[in-house]
Amino acid sequence: MVKTIKFEKLEWHKCESTDIFKELAWIYIVTDEKTSIIYIWQTWNLKERHSQHHKKNCFISKWEKYIYVHLIEDDNKRLQIENNLIQKFNPPCNG
Repeated sequence: MVKTIKFEKLEWHKCESTDIFKELAWIYIVTDEKTSIIYIWQTWNLKERHSQHHKKNCFISKWEKYIYVHLIEDDNKRLQIENNLIQKFNPPCNG
């Protein structure tokens, strides 16, 4: 992870490569090259989730460019943040 940004009062890390994905609990935001959010989700295992994701075709068709992650171990908090972000931004690949 190289670049850190503040977004929605949380610290997000820009992933330069999926090689760094770990078996940790993350909220995951996928953006296009204009940094428009195209997908948001949470997972307890980002490494496995991204490589086998059922919405991967949507990411590709929407020009997946950047992936930002926020580590958060608490399941309830992670789900709450994910739901709030999806409601606020209504990403096209979440539909």
